[in-house]
Amino acid sequence: MIERIDTMTYQDCFLTAATTLLDWDIPVELLPLTITNQAASLVGWEAEHRGSSAWD
Repeated sequence: MIERIDTMTYQDCFLTAATTLLDWDIPVELLPLTITNQAASLVGWEAEHRGSSAWD
């Protein structure tokens, strides 16, 4: 799991998530969604801030 750092901006979180998730065994089709989800989790955004359902 990726550790959340409070001083990171969304762009920092996005790049961290992208770099980390490239090492995971995830289908290429799911990478954009997974990277966005991980970056939002790192920056501390809840589901309502992302415009998606809470159960994804």
